[in-house]
Amino acid sequence: MKDALQHHVEPEVIEQYSQVFLIAPKLFQQIRKSLGGKVKFDIALTEQVLAFALLGVFLLTHKSAYKHDLMLHSLRGIDDLNSLNHHIRESMEISIFASSSLMLSLWHIDVNLVKQLNHLEKVSKLRVKSTEQDELVLFMLSFLYFIASRHSDFNELEQKAELLNINDFKEIKSFFINE
Repeated sequence: MKDALQHHVEPEVIEQYSQVFLIAPKLFQQIRKSLGGKVKFDIALTEQVLAFALLGVFLLTHKSAYKHDLMLHSLRGIDDLNSLNHHIRESMEISIFASSSLMLSLWHIDVNLVKQLNHLEKVSKLRVKSTEQDELVLFMLSFLYFIASRHSDFNELEQKAELLNINDFKEIKSFFINE
């Protein structure tokens, strides 16, 4: 993947987001362990969502993409994935989730994954009510975005983790930040 993108996407973006694709399944495993089976997930689908939901970053930062400089600037300056999606949706008329869905659709990837990303897009736009699973997936995606963007203030994520009953989030965070 890195070789195919190296002339079209900034190397820093490739490196940062490639890393989160790799750690997504381990994060999901840690969160499930923390929840102690209280929340039921479609494990295979959720792992795919976590691995591919941020893939759209590559499309939106592609050097030939409309307003790719804006996207690069936004990635560096916006701490929160929900805020980033809102900003990009307002500025570029697409979000990271929607661009990920587009890429996966073009590659004929599992339709259930594309449907789930479209569902998360609707949830993030507040067009449909979220479930506990949706909130947890969005939390994990926010955490992955936070790691990729190398932001350092985890206060909001820690508060959200507490609301979602992820009691050992500080340990989970330390595991991934220190890796």
